[in-house]
Amino acid sequence: MKLKQIVLPLIVGSMFLSGCTTTEKKVDDTQEEVVAVVEESKDVAVDGLDQKTLSIRTIYFSFDDSQVQQDFIHIINAHALYLKNNSSQRIVLEGHADERGSREYNVALGEQRAKSVYRIMKMQGVSDSQVQIVSYGEEKPAASGMNESSWQLNRRVEIAYQVR
Repeated sequence: MKLKQIVLPLIVGSMFLSGCTTTEKKVDDTQEEVVAVVEESKDVAVDGLDQKTLSIRTIYFSFDDSQVQQDFIHIINAHALYLKNNSSQRIVLEGHADERGSREYNVALGEQRAKSVYRIMKMQGVSDSQVQIVSYGEEKPAASGMNESSWQLNRRVEIAYQVR
């Protein structure tokens, strides 16, 4: 288990963009290894899946980063499993950023964050047709304040289920 906690973020992190550009980097030779680690972690990540796990719909990010943190992988996996088992369900992944940086930069960063969450879900079998990606950049802050505690709350992806 400790190996997964160390290796998974390193491998998954190498797949995801950490910059603000909207062009995607090519997935390198580690893709097969990433898929294998994610496949291995499926059972661990979704054991005990319940409404409490699915009620967590916000994934937080570090400053100027679009890499999903290890703490949120099990939450994303739980939502992915739910979506996979409910193929008519649709979600919107809403990417957000704090107010630092230009508007364009923050929109691009929010988009990359949402795409990072989506990539993990897609590896779990979620269909492209089930997911829409939207970036609000800094336009819809969760907290208003010009300090680190507010900025931390604004660096996020929100998983919004669409009403059927």
